[in-house]
Amino acid sequence: MSLVARIGVGLGGFELAAELHLVPGEVVALLGPNGAGKSTVLRCLAGLLPLDDGQIELDGVVMDDPERDLFVEAEDRPIGVVFQEYLLFAHLSVRENVAFGVRAHGVRAASARRTADEWLERMGLGGFGSRFPRELSGGQAQRVALARALATEPRLLLLDEPLAALDAGTRSHVRRDLRQHLSTFAGMRVLVTHDPVDAFSLADRVVVLESGQIVQAGTMTDVTAHPRSRYIADLVGMNLIAGVGADGGFVADGGAVVVAADRVPAGRAFAAVRPQAVALHRQPPEGSPRNSWQCIVIDVDHRADRVRVQLAGPISLVAEITPAAMISLDVRPGEQMWAAAKATEVTVYPI
Repeated sequence: MSLVARIGVGLGGFELAAELHLVPGEVVALLGPNGAGKSTVLRCLAGLLPLDDGQIELDGVVMDDPERDLFVEAEDRPIGVVFQEYLLFAHLSVRENVAFGVRAHGVRAASARRTADEWLERMGLGGFGSRFPRELSGGQAQRVALARALATEPRLLLLDEPLAALDAGTRSHVRRDLRQHLSTFAGMRVLVTHDPVDAFSLADRVVVLESGQIVQAGTMTDVTAHPRSRYIADLVGMNLIAGVGADGGFVADGGAVVVAADRVPAGRAFAAVRPQAVALHRQPPEGSPRNSWQCIVIDVDHRADRVRVQLAGPISLVAEITPAAMISLDVRPGEQMWAAAKATEVTVYPI
């Protein structure tokens, strides 16, 4: 039993072409910038948007196949959805909100309410049945929305930015609760998020969408180690340099030479360098670094106990240094600096 989806949709000038494969018990996170097509994938899976091309098959049953003129309506799909804003019915109690989906499947009111109470108990909301959505905190509202989605016993659960509506103070606590509740669901789960922390904490695999195409897929560890686009590199905090490997060396697209300690593959490749591995100097560096480039400071961004310095030069880089180093080097926008990285800190892999 599994989900096999080949999704082709055209919306104005936007074209989405993506494939997803999930097995029971698996959580897959869809990552990508705004407008990449993540929510469109969820709408197609949920039956809120029909395919133009491809097929969606869930547990061996075809849900959408435009070539065969086959389309199963959203209410007839064994799929639960938790929307970004939760979309609880303001005029219904918490109990009636959870019972709503169960009743929509033909279950009598009394039985649906009993099911709702059972799910509220599981979510730690046993005494909240008579309350209304306006009386709930953000974390409580999320648990009600999750209970409503799971009460119908779906085979596939879709979560659209489930933590986005929460303030920073409660996000980590609710993320932990969500992970616990998802672990009790035996079906398949697709999570849309912008946050790599959510993906790392909640998902078994990630699928990265950009401009309607899948650019990378794998575990978060794999994606972090070998990002394959500028967006992914920025997301996980890596410097990514595109170029060509030849004769054991690497030449960036702008012409700068980058030295790596390990063997460099021939052909188009990426070189990745952690910002923490980029050292800044006022003068050409001496000693062990085999990579050094003269750069201009473009921007300086303070982040807690670290400072990220954006540099432009033969290659574009971000260096991460301490506030003390920033002060001693007098790092300011417009200043000229030397950036250096040891060859052992450079990873090169094929595009």
